[in-house]
Amino acid sequence: MLVHFFQRLGSQVVPLVVALLLASLPVLPPVLDGLHSLSSVLPRQLVLMACLVVAYYLNMKIGVPRLLLRGRRPAYVLFVGALLLTTTWTAALLAPPPRPEHTGTRPPWSLVPTPPRVRPADGFLPHPPGFMLVIFMSTFIIVGVGTQLAVARHGREQLLLSQRLEQEKQQVELSYLKQQLNPHFFFNTLNNIYALTEVDVPRAQQALYKLSRIMRYVLYQTQEPAVLLSQEVTFLQDYVSLMQLRMMPTMQVDFTVPEPLDDRTIAPLLLLPFLENAFKYGVSTAQPATIGVLLSQTGSALTLEVRNRIFTQPRTALAEGSGIGLANTRRRLALLYPGRHTLRITERTPAGEFAVHLTLQLSP
Repeated sequence: MLVHFFQRLGSQVVPLVVALLLASLPVLPPVLDGLHSLSSVLPRQLVLMACLVVAYYLNMKIGVPRLLLRGRRPAYVLFVGALLLTTTWTAALLAPPPRPEHTGTRPPWSLVPTPPRVRPADGFLPHPPGFMLVIFMSTFIIVGVGTQLAVARHGREQLLLSQRLEQEKQQVELSYLKQQLNPHFFFNTLNNIYALTEVDVPRAQQALYKLSRIMRYVLYQTQEPAVLLSQEVTFLQDYVSLMQLRMMPTMQVDFTVPEPLDDRTIAPLLLLPFLENAFKYGVSTAQPATIGVLLSQTGSALTLEVRNRIFTQPRTALAEGSGIGLANTRRRLALLYPGRHTLRITERTPAGEFAVHLTLQLSP
């Protein structure tokens, strides 16, 4: 908080100081040439600086935010013109003329001789020629620098705001996608257990025990944005074991996991829809088939390959709309791993299989 305050203070004060120094440069030639001492021009310069500071903050607090940034450019041009004229006129009226300090000749380093001046009766010299122009140009510099800084800062703030809104939008969308995914998984699993209770009650009880372990993982672990890869793999193994309870003996599942497993982090439930899809369309009660699931790692890259035969199955009422898993997964991959994943889906390979090839670049 304190660092942010000093950064914001520095971004406003430092440019003003630099602009004031630039506006003070016209004072140096007469001082260096011996026409006036620094003490004689200091009161006039202090009044000039005070007018410039007022012009700077009027432009920064009123002109830029209320006119320029709101698209009222003609009004802002009129505001700046009035500000330049008012500041020039006010500084010329309030700034005291300098006292003459020279003896009628310039110092030795001056190349241009100066004829002696006559001291006025009141002891003051009139403002030198071009003084009004100096005030006008100084004010123009101050206002121009302030406008550029204000516009640049507004652009940065708008960029940060848009980035923050985009992040919040992504978080809301990810939460929505996860909420859709969880019911989808439970509906399919409960449908499987329902079918199993009609043929084998003990195995249905074992399936409920497996489901309780899966629900514990889904309800508690998946609330985090990322989980350990080993936790996700264990969950997938439980899911495959649960699905095998209702499969015919002619159906086989080859689930290969790398040993040892490089335990990195991964978004929870990200790989599940690919397995769900395989069990949905790659299982048959009449024909033998094999579902192949291969996980491999190369450095930070995790590769998932899923292959299954495609069987024509009638769609039941509970199966309607269950294709939401893959659609959600594509969107989650785009949000969570932009530029760090490749997904290739082949709907029918030469061997008549549905194939998924996913590569993720995981974080440590």
